[in-house]
Amino acid sequence: MPNGKEKARFEKRFELWDKNGDGVVDRSDMEQETQRVVQALGQQNSPKGKRFIDAYLEMWDGITQAVGKNRISKDDFIRLSDESILSLGDSEFTQRARPVVEALAAVLDTDGDGQISEPEFRKWLQAIGMSEADPTDVFEQLDRDGSGYLSVDEFADAVQDYVFGRQNAPLLGVG
Repeated sequence: MPNGKEKARFEKRFELWDKNGDGVVDRSDMEQETQRVVQALGQQNSPKGKRFIDAYLEMWDGITQAVGKNRISKDDFIRLSDESILSLGDSEFTQRARPVVEALAAVLDTDGDGQISEPEFRKWLQAIGMSEADPTDVFEQLDRDGSGYLSVDEFADAVQDYVFGRQNAPLLGVG
């Protein structure tokens, strides 16, 4: 079972994903989430936006296939997050999640320079509803080399560290 902080994070993430508030997360919730994000980032009709949506939904479909359910309750979500995510090693997580993170980084990179700038990252925090977070502070936490940009690797590492509880920056709508 996850510790108190991890459980609270999983519960908050579940609540953010349960778009219609029916107490379960299903593919329609995931579709709404991805559509909302790409729209907020102005990428709803772009190839990058489609790639992100496809990667995200493929990840969701893999989760539901693994558990044999199309709809996941909060309790199942917490248990699955603990068993399926936290039990993964770094290399296995990278293998499974990297396509989604790379697609997300591409959507965030609105100017196409291969990096995520602070203004692009700020749009991400707004898109996921993290208005109370200080975007500059969060960005500086993630910009390990101090370049003023996040490379795909820096962003992917930050997401991985966040998922494994080594990073508290609110990267997925929960700090």
